Amino acid sequence: MTAEKIDSKPKKFSLSSIVRGYSTCSYHIGCCIGTYPRWFSISTVIVYLLLGCGLYNFGEINDISSQFTPRNSPSRREEQLAREFLSSKDGEKIVGTSVFIRSKTGESVLDSDHLGELLQVVLQFENGGMVADEDPPYSYEAICGPHCRGNYALITVLKIYDAAANRNLSSVQVTYPTLHAVGMHIYIGRSFYGVQTDEESVMMSADMVALTYQATVRDELSQNAFHKWEKQLYKAADDVNKNSSLLRITYLDPLLIPQEIRRTGLSALPFFSLSFTMVALFTVLSTLRSRVSDCCIRATLMGVIGPVLALLASNGVLIGIGIAYQPIVVVSYFLIMAIGVDDVFIILRGWSITADEADAAVRLGKTMRWSAPSITITSLTNGLSFAVGIFCNTPAIQTFCTFSALAVLFTFFVQITLFSPLLVITLGRYVHYPLADTLLHALTDSISSCYHRFIKFYTSFLTSKLTALLTVAMLVAYWLISLYGWSKLNVDLNTDKLLLADSPVLELREIEKKYLEGGSGLISVLVFAPGDLRDESILRKTQQIVVDFETCDPLQEGAESTFMWLRPYLEHLSFEQEADPPLFSYASIPSFLLMESSAVWQVSLKTNDEMCALDDPRCIEAYAFTTNFRNATSWADKVRLLSKWREIANTYAQFNVSTFYAANFICDQVSSVTSLTSSSIIATIICMFFVCCIFIPHPMSIGCAMGCLLSINLGVIGFLALWDIDLDPIALAALLIAVGFSVDFTGHMSFHFHGTSKFLAVEEKVEHSLDAVLWPMLQAGLSTLLCTCVLALHQSYLTMIFVKKVVIVVGLGFWHGAFILPVLLANFSRIGEAICRRRTQASA
Repeated sequence: MTAEKIDSKPKKFSLSSIVRGYSTCSYHIGCCIGTYPRWFSISTVIVYLLLGCGLYNFGEINDISSQFTPRNSPSRREEQLAREFLSSKDGEKIVGTSVFIRSKTGESVLDSDHLGELLQVVLQFENGGMVADEDPPYSYEAICGPHCRGNYALITVLKIYDAAANRNLSSVQVTYPTLHAVGMHIYIGRSFYGVQTDEESVMMSADMVALTYQATVRDELSQNAFHKWEKQLYKAADDVNKNSSLLRITYLDPLLIPQEIRRTGLSALPFFSLSFTMVALFTVLSTLRSRVSDCCIRATLMGVIGPVLALLASNGVLIGIGIAYQPIVVVSYFLIMAIGVDDVFIILRGWSITADEADAAVRLGKTMRWSAPSITITSLTNGLSFAVGIFCNTPAIQTFCTFSALAVLFTFFVQITLFSPLLVITLGRYVHYPLADTLLHALTDSISSCYHRFIKFYTSFLTSKLTALLTVAMLVAYWLISLYGWSKLNVDLNTDKLLLADSPVLELREIEKKYLEGGSGLISVLVFAPGDLRDESILRKTQQIVVDFETCDPLQEGAESTFMWLRPYLEHLSFEQEADPPLFSYASIPSFLLMESSAVWQVSLKTNDEMCALDDPRCIEAYAFTTNFRNATSWADKVRLLSKWREIANTYAQFNVSTFYAANFICDQVSSVTSLTSSSIIATIICMFFVCCIFIPHPMSIGCAMGCLLSINLGVIGFLALWDIDLDPIALAALLIAVGFSVDFTGHMSFHFHGTSKFLAVEEKVEHSLDAVLWPMLQAGLSTLLCTCVLALHQSYLTMIFVKKVVIVVGLGFWHGAFILPVLLANFSRIGEAICRRRTQASA
């Protein structure tokens, strides 16, 4: 049967040459698939299963700091320089852990009933924790090296309080954050948190103390030695938690966060089976026909299985070529399932429309000619949304979008080469059940009759002038609410967003929020080109560098918090030379570092002893110092501080200064996420515009579709903000998806409205368009909700943000596609027709 004969009936659509050519090509492809359905279906399954074999090369990354930070972020270079400084030529590196001790009763840990046990526990951790299964057994003192005095300030203060308690002294004069007593000036701001002081800065109480344990490891043997001691420390902490009625100990295991992030992703996978079951049931029930033999139940189920095969193949390809899996990718499985099922609804709609065709191959060709443009719009818009994210500089977003974009492509092909041939294979292979056919016929006829009556009533409602006025009022109110939500949008990034509600890491996050974020923070300054410090001008500039970092912001704690080797070394030289000020000399540095009181500076200086003996400036290869800040409670404060530190480092470029702050990765994420979100969404919308231009080549229809797309995404961002969702890389991924999903609701309506005959009245155009897309649009929306809302049972921010996004996009998308857009198309068409009539009358 020729294409001409098929097209002999009056055309209902007047498509552009591009779309017409694509539809014709789809018709011939459909006829080819319908002629050899078994070959296409079997080949598809074999190819997809073979591609899935790449999963044997499975690898994953669970590092939130590096993977959510742009590749061109300054923090990456800063971390690299810090690692280089902390690593010697022999491959040395510093490892460590932290321990936080609080009261179980909520009282001060410095109270008399807590103090004795607290000091005992701290000394036990410091001097005990023997690793007994080694020969010889060793404790922390044997492996800590220059870091042994890391908790000196804390132990000193606790001993002062303990001595006062033993002598029954009523008060202890320990000033905070710097201890000034008996000629001592010790910074204790990073040892005590939740501190209450009197008017003279005397510490009255403390909610928590913090201990830090570090060691310099040279090889795998020394690293294993530290990790074994670390496990003993954690075991001792667990014993205290179990046996003590006063103290609660929380420790920071560096391996715990990656493990918990991995657990978040894995724990969401079981919900996929529930999502699959619900969607399969919904798809079968919502595609019932008047006869059992027409229901295509087996083929429909394979249409739901198709996206699973696509996920297997796409993941296999990417993992097989070495792209590491990340936990955020798990969310895409549910989204791809929704996209694939949407294609099933569209193809089945076309299959039912062509039911009068006796030749199965030609029927499939007609089906593909009717449905291919629609499923192509769906796949293109969603695929391009993800494709834009591939060019994002943030590794986690790039990985998520790469996995998702390829899965969308594979889903598109699997529905054409597996699902559609199965429609032909299963055609007429069902047993006829007269009773069931009678019941189904009555049910579907009743539903169909109600549906068509509703379409007629709804069309008259949408095309009335009163509805147009109501639409304007609703849109204005909706935009105002959305803009208000935009104004409340907050940029925030936290580790707990990738964790489960029962994760033990959340206890650490609570400590961080309550004590550490508002407490003392540490900034490290690294100098890689010290210059000749014997030159007075260089020495003064070096001292000025320190002063600038100490005073650059009101939140800086000043000189008392600074840990800098130069000041005590100048005092050492002054004593040695009996001169004030002394002449700087490199020759005394080795002997200075060997002194017990100066051993702590060994990790701050990279020296060459041979050059030191010659009093050569090459004696100091690099050095570091630290200073503290306090009460930086918001990310805006931290970003401001980091910006000032980097500005100072750039000012002293001749010394090759670099800064390092533990949260610099997150600060850079906060700084970049707003611009990254804006550029990504704009790029995605531009892509959507070109897709609309190809498939809906009519200015008015394109304008209405793009206007609704912008309106939907304005509401998505505003409503997410009102729903307590912050702007972060995970939200960025969700917003990219929202742009693609929103076109599904507006593109199809505009496509069908533009495709109807220009000789039809506006009301008839709206009715024909609604009849073609309203039910598939509702099916797609409900199936998408079923696919993703299952994740609401999975209590994590990672999945919850996508659930909220889907609910908002489906709600706003359906409202715009089924209500706002038809009203706009109808009224703008009337305006266009009125203008044409006036021009015709004027020319006549």
